[in-house]
Amino acid sequence: MTSLHIALVSERISPLLPPGGAGADPWGVRIAALSRALARRGHQVTVHTRREGTRLGEHVPLCPGVLVHHVGEGPARGTSEEDVLRHLAALGERLADYWIHHPPTIAHAHFWTSGLVALPGAHYLGIPLVQTFHALGGSAVRGHDDGRGVSASGRIAIETAVGRQADRVLASGHDELGVLRAMGVAEERIRLVPQDGDRSAPRRPQAPGRRPRSRAAALTELVYREALGTRTARP
Repeated sequence: MTSLHIALVSERISPLLPPGGAGADPWGVRIAALSRALARRGHQVTVHTRREGTRLGEHVPLCPGVLVHHVGEGPARGTSEEDVLRHLAALGERLADYWIHHPPTIAHAHFWTSGLVALPGAHYLGIPLVQTFHALGGSAVRGHDDGRGVSASGRIAIETAVGRQADRVLASGHDELGVLRAMGVAEERIRLVPQDGDRSAPRRPQAPGRRPRSRAAALTELVYREALGTRTARP
């Protein structure tokens, strides 16, 4: 298998915080797990994120094969929409400058803010860009901004622009797949990669005359700190 240099762009969530620690985020745990899995397959991974505090250096090793690169400080909070977007644009310029000297084989942006940061450098340098939104237009559903000063309409406009310009967009379920199509993302650029199950997945047929098994379901984050147990029960 060919070894790749993969850039994961996670502008607002760092994978450095330990699971269950103060300030840890479930998505940060998932980004860290994805990075480690790619490194175990022989790839070189760089996670580009923002710096929290001044004690961290520009480059911090996460594990063998994975390097966390702090693009800059931030992000701006409690400011105007123009200030937030200006801040993200500045991070995009810094990332593009970094990629000029350390070009990845492919880039994968997580969340809409990361797509906005990664898109200019990826297009300028001809780097294939994969986009995963994880949540599309959530602020619009709630009827207010996303907590960072960006309006629902502003976020949707950015998601649409990023989705239409990314080389691939990964949808986590059929509902998101429909939203991406409605946004005008080209069908050939969308790939369905279910996360945590998909309600529309076909059910396995039962044998005639066989009584269906009882099932238990739990809704939880699939991360270490939310584990339901250390062993898998056998029927």
